[in-house]
Order: sequence, then structure tokens, then C-alpha cells
Amino acid sequence: MDVPEPKTEADVEHVLRSTAEGPPGFGDDLPWDFALRWSPGFQLATMWPVVSRLLVDPDPTIRMRALEIANNWSGNDPLVVNRLLDIARSHAGTYGEREVRAELARTLANKATSVRSFRAKIAAAIAGLLGTGAAPKGTTALLAEYEPAALTANAYAWTEEVADQFAAQAAASAMALYRRDHLLAFLAALKHRSAESREAIANEVVDSLAIPDDKLQRILDVDRIPMPTTRPTLDACRRALGL
Repeated sequence: MDVPEPKTEADVEHVLRSTAEGPPGFGDDLPWDFALRWSPGFQLATMWPVVSRLLVDPDPTIRMRALEIANNWSGNDPLVVNRLLDIARSHAGTYGEREVRAELARTLANKATSVRSFRAKIAAAIAGLLGTGAAPKGTTALLAEYEPAALTANAYAWTEEVADQFAAQAAASAMALYRRDHLLAFLAALKHRSAESREAIANEVVDSLAIPDDKLQRILDVDRIPMPTTRPTLDACRRALGL
């Protein structure tokens, strides 16, 4: 669906609100994808100020649509990240719904790939946003890098549901890669899970632990993560998991 560029911010808001509940247009993945085809200058000057306000709208559907725009718009990633960080730090109460809050966390984590200088700040904001809640899939690698203690403290919150299991497995793999010194404590925090779940988690750490030190050093140097001082074995990991 093609929607001509509205004339004013008020017109932009009207168009966005009136299409938020509907299905995406033909060929689009999301209801507001049409806005991403507006000219770059219009997106920055007129669309983004509206979307920025809608990120704290009372309606959770509107907020979800605004997050989708924030996630997919690449016109000014530092501008988007700073707004999302402000929301996570100062307006977290607006995101009381579990799935919308998880989407905010995922959007922040996604933006960390394009604005790497913000990675530590983004991870801290996600950890604060989630509180004692489970880290959703898509955030675990970043949290393992910069907030391994928070990821470990909240490991109990993952359920046996498929999405949570995938998140736990991804977190284990990332912890084995980026923060081996925290790995055994993290795995021990997952001992309450089913035997099948723990076996799958154990399998996820194998490849990361097999990375030789010289290659690991190059990987960690990209984000200035220190080399681990310990070298957990797979047997030690399995014991930590209670296997």
C-alpha cells in the first residue's frame, strides 16, 4: 500500500493511528511499512517526531507499531537509540504489557548492532527495563556481553515454553563465547529446568568453548571484552547444569 506523504505532523499522526489496527498492505510485512517509503528528509523532519511521541502512547498497539518503525527505520540510528534509552530509563512504566516491553528490549538490542558505541548503555538499559523478568530472545547475546550478572540473576524466570527455551540456549552460547568466567554460575542458575531442556543448553555451549584462544581474542577485542581468566570444560558445564 502506498500512502502519499501527509502535509503536517498532525496528518502523519492521523494516518498512522487510522492504520495501526489493520493488516499490512499488499507486499508489506507490517501495517506502517508504507511510512518507510516516504522520502528520507520527510521521515526525519516530520515522521520521526510523531513516531517518537507515539512510543509513549497509552495504546499498546500504537506503541508496538511505533517500535516497529523505530526498529526498521535507519535514517538516524543515534537519534532513535537516544529516544529508546530515555524511554527505557524514564518511562518504563508506560510499558507494563509483557510483550510490548519485550519488543522495546529487542528493538534496543537490534539497534546495538548499528550503533556499537552505545552497546554497553543499551545493555544496561535493557537490564533495568526487564527488572526481574526473563530476557527475551534477541537480547541475550548483548546482555551476556555487558550484563552477565543480570542475565544470571534472572535465569530462573525463563519458563519451559519454546521461546524461553530458545532464549536460554542462546544465552548459554553467548555466555560461553563472551563471558566464560560467568558461565558456570549462569548454567547453575538453570538447574531447575527439565533434563531435556538442560541437555539442549549443554549442547549449545560446545561450539563456543571450542573456539581457540587466538580467535577468541580477536572476537572479544571488537567490543573490548576482556579475555576470560578461567577455561570451563564441557564436563564442568554439565555438572553445573546438574547433568
